[in-house]
Amino acid sequence: MTDVFISYASEDRERAAELARALGALGWSVWWDRKIIAGQAFDHAIERELEAAKSVVVLWSTHSIASEWVKNEAAFASERGVLVPAIIESVKLPLEFRRKQTADLIGWRGEASHGGFQALDRSTVRVSSDYQRLGTVDVTLTRIDNKILNADGDTPFMVDLDRDPPTVLFDPRSELAYRGNRQP
Repeated sequence: MTDVFISYASEDRERAAELARALGALGWSVWWDRKIIAGQAFDHAIERELEAAKSVVVLWSTHSIASEWVKNEAAFASERGVLVPAIIESVKLPLEFRRKQTADLIGWRGEASHGGFQALDRSTVRVSSDYQRLGTVDVTLTRIDNKILNADGDTPFMVDLDRDPPTVLFDPRSELAYRGNRQP
């Protein structure tokens, strides 16, 4: 199973290659259509990899917003809950993808410290509470600058690292909120 599937318009191939190299350097396994072997049916290979990928990064540009392939891959990733949208040009996203937080890679040139690139680095944590009503919630996190946020789903979660001590905002299923920090 691949960690990251990159969806992009063919005109943005160099940007996709740059992203594949940068994510690979962080230890992520990356699949993009340059890995299709001669003789393979590209639609079958893409579909197989798209179904198995842990996340799908879609590079939105003037070319990709017009691409039916990219929009179909993004829609499928969204249905699976693994869509990670990123803009590489200032564009108006297709309507069905505007509600998702989008990483800003405009001007990114491969540096790991870029805030938009850092937003692509996601992991899942399990948050549990002593309060029985809250139970346990799995939260997919992303980091944007000095804030760790829920990347998707219906559970607001944020850790603000700029505060001393860091502050947590947690609101599972919008039923009961926690804001503060836990002192030892």
